[in-house]
Amino acid sequence: MHPRISLSALSLIAVVILGGFSAIGQVSNGGGDMDLSTRPGTKGKPTTVHIYCVLTDIRDIVDVHQSVEASIGFFLSWNDPRLAHSGDGSIHRLLSTIWDPGIVVLNGNEMEVEDDRRVEVRPDGTVILEQFLRDSFFQTFDLRPFPFDRQELEIQFLSIGHVPDDLVIVPHPDWPSRVSPTFSVQDWKITGWRTETGIYRLAEDAPGRSTFKLIVEAERGRPYFIFKVILPMILIMGMSWLVYWIHPSKVDAQIGVGATSMLTLIAFRFTVDRLLPEISYMTRLDLFILFSMVLVFANLTESVATAHLYSSGREGIAIRIDAYGRWLYLVVLTAVIFFTLMI
Repeated sequence: MHPRISLSALSLIAVVILGGFSAIGQVSNGGGDMDLSTRPGTKGKPTTVHIYCVLTDIRDIVDVHQSVEASIGFFLSWNDPRLAHSGDGSIHRLLSTIWDPGIVVLNGNEMEVEDDRRVEVRPDGTVILEQFLRDSFFQTFDLRPFPFDRQELEIQFLSIGHVPDDLVIVPHPDWPSRVSPTFSVQDWKITGWRTETGIYRLAEDAPGRSTFKLIVEAERGRPYFIFKVILPMILIMGMSWLVYWIHPSKVDAQIGVGATSMLTLIAFRFTVDRLLPEISYMTRLDLFILFSMVLVFANLTESVATAHLYSSGREGIAIRIDAYGRWLYLVVLTAVIFFTLMI
């Protein structure tokens, strides 16, 4: 055999063998030349991302900030046929090397996303992404019934960068979301929870985004405000009622009792204000304090009026006004309590 022909043949055989190994490597890599960063699925059909959440704890509900401090784990899964492999079990890949659905918490703080997050990839191409958050989730509270209010606490997940024609978020059919039976938060009672899916828009003409909500229904505990705020205020109103039992000649004592009651109510007013955000409407407790202050001011006015009548020689009229005022005051105070706190 000619030496040159022999070398050419060997070179050809080497090229064929190396090319074969290269092809085998591409197949074993699940299609290494594919662009795995693009959305999986067929064009014109949205990619379905399944989600399920586990709310493990609610640490605090902060009225003044309208936020909920909670711990939650959520799991996302979707199918990418390009990632299917022939292994017996799951493999793990960097999320940065494949398509990312871009699911974020809409009403939470900025999520700290790690660059080396890994996902589980099952043989059929199902991708599973796990995330755990300890965060403050912003809310919009309706505080009009405060302190006898109920609130719906939401944690909302949203897909950024994908319209519903490209991606939809749905609850996982096999892994239902769960909520812990007990929480760390005090003075609140969890009465129920549910999940909702829908479309979220920043404006009416803005493109929608697929969204998923975990909603927890909570009722504020009443004993704290009843025994530490409302009952002491009723006792203060009872102290103000005593001016009707003081003789009109002792105007200094009447004014002293009324002024003390008014200053104490103002102190309660500032205490309650520190518990709530700056809102433009009145709560039930606001109305109760306001009408209580009006009653105390009316008592002060009555004290000055009866003192003037007494000094003018009309003691009988002053005493009769005090007698009628004792019962009228109780009727008005009962109406204030009923209409502001009970209805």
